[in-house]
Amino acid sequence: MTNELHIAIVQMEVDASVEKNYERVSSFIEKASGTMDIIAFPEAVLASQDNYKQIATVLEENPYIQKLCKKAKECNIAILLGSIAEISPECNKYWNTLVFITDQGEIKATYRKQHICLVRTPDCVLDETLTTLAGNESVSCDYKGFKLGFTICHDLRFPCVYTALRKKEVEVAFVPSAFAYETGKIHWHPLLAARSIEQQMYMVAPNQCGNREGRYFYGNSVAYSPWGEKLNEIQDGEGMFSVTIKKNYVSEIRSFFH
Repeated sequence: MTNELHIAIVQMEVDASVEKNYERVSSFIEKASGTMDIIAFPEAVLASQDNYKQIATVLEENPYIQKLCKKAKECNIAILLGSIAEISPECNKYWNTLVFITDQGEIKATYRKQHICLVRTPDCVLDETLTTLAGNESVSCDYKGFKLGFTICHDLRFPCVYTALRKKEVEVAFVPSAFAYETGKIHWHPLLAARSIEQQMYMVAPNQCGNREGRYFYGNSVAYSPWGEKLNEIQDGEGMFSVTIKKNYVSEIRSFFH
């Protein structure tokens, strides 16, 4: 067991080409290898919901998941794949599924996004319900002495998701996202800070950036401490930064509140 966990957080602009996205993901993994324990990617980083059908399979049969398991072991780093399309055998829809792969190349946890985005504002219309099924389970796992919890993008708007993780004694919650610019410029940071303060847990939030087919993404990938402090971030453009998660700090903050 260690008191510190070193996490690389990646901000990416997702291309229409799945293969190009995989090549860039692979490159980020290689750069983080040797110094980081975990590398975390945004939601739908290999293929956007516009072209989910290109790679939608049963998870165990997905060639990109198989490649990433091999890559994690080769580079000795755990990989949090923000999400990938997991096909349903019962209908022509998909689960938006996060995959956590250990540094030994094993799938440690999978999480299906519980709250499917349906947003209609004057500047933004997004209806994921047309293609995506909702998950129904809170997911956490133990890794290197830390309790990790998993959520995706729109889940951030629902405090109950993080209350459920806190009941599981989660210390670090991941929020891989494709948060839109129109809503993100007002909501992104306040929501992340609020969840960290409410549950006294680290929030790790890799987000997409750039634009695709008229939809603009907010970027501003960031990490917050259990005290609600912004630890590190990247605002615009692609890139990677790191944060150090301290187990003792979680315990200290939680001791303040009863």
